[in-house]
Amino acid sequence: MMFVDKNEALKCPIDQIDDELKQFIYFEDLTGLTLMHLFAWHLLKIVEGDVMGSALESIEINISSKADFTIYADTRVLNGIPDSHNVLKEMVHSFLRYNDDDRDISVNFVGFRNYDV
Repeated sequence: MMFVDKNEALKCPIDQIDDELKQFIYFEDLTGLTLMHLFAWHLLKIVEGDVMGSALESIEINISSKADFTIYADTRVLNGIPDSHNVLKEMVHSFLRYNDDDRDISVNFVGFRNYDV
């Protein structure tokens, strides 16, 4: 069982994080726990299911594969963390492994900008 706070794949030194994102992780190195702050700031949201694929189907765009999860991420998160897509997918894997679920997953990403913070 892998806990999100022990997952080395989620770690990144603060000097590699974009300046615009540092305040939301309290100027600390990125870890699994500091990633949780991004949920509290409404900069991240994970939804189980293929929300994006369903939306695209409704406007008649051909989807080749369905995703298991959709991650909504503020553009500051996507642009401010090196290899953000893989880091965020690994975070979902950590949540699943905590519950003894070791399946391979697919993830869609939806970028947005939260102007409230």
